[in-house]
Amino acid sequence: MRHRRRSNGWIFKRPDATSWYIGYFVDGKRVREAVGPRKSDATALLQQRIRELDDGRWVRPTQALGFSDLLDL
Repeated sequence: MRHRRRSNGWIFKRPDATSWYIGYFVDGKRVREAVGPRKSDATALLQQRIRELDDGRWVRPTQALGFSDLLDL
C-alpha cells in the first residue's frame, strides 16, 4: 500500500537535546523519529524513509511499551 506524503521531510535538532531528529508526513499525520548525535545519520535515515514511502514499504515506527501497557495486557 502506498502512502500519500505531503513533503520530503525535514531534519532538526532541539536546542536542549544532543540527538538529531527527522520529521515527515504520512497520510496527513506528522511522524518524528529520534536518530542520534550525527546529522549525517539523520540525513541517511530520512532518505531511506522517503524511499520506503515511495516504494510502499514504509512501516509505522513502534512505540516502546510502558508499565501501564503491561498492566492492560
